[in-house]
Amino acid sequence: MLELVQITHIIRFFNFNTGNEILLSIDFGKFFINQKKRIIAIIYAIS
Repeated sequence: MLELVQITHIIRFFNFNTGNEILLSIDFGKFFINQKKRIIAIIYAIS
């Protein structure tokens, strides 16, 4: 559950800047698997 919340936050963050939520949500799964620790660090930096 925690990971799902984190993914949603990142998609919202990128969508806010790029306006491209659909493509990000498609590609984000692979990116999240490869960059999980980095993503979590970004979440803490944003919040």
